[in-house]
Amino acid sequence: MRLIERIFSWLAWGVGGVGILGVLPQVMAQLDAVQFAFGKTSISVLELFQGRYRWAW
Repeated sequence: MRLIERIFSWLAWGVGGVGILGVLPQVMAQLDAVQFAFGKTSISVLELFQGRYRWAW
């Protein structure tokens, strides 16, 4: 449980730092550019972080 808390803490501080530096939109664009294809479904790293999935039926 402690490991999960540390991971979320580091992620929150990292996003806050990137936001303060003003490069959050560029980082989000780069994360959205990295995509993984599973059959007809394409998932970006940004979508994985946001918890969104596009399912192509």
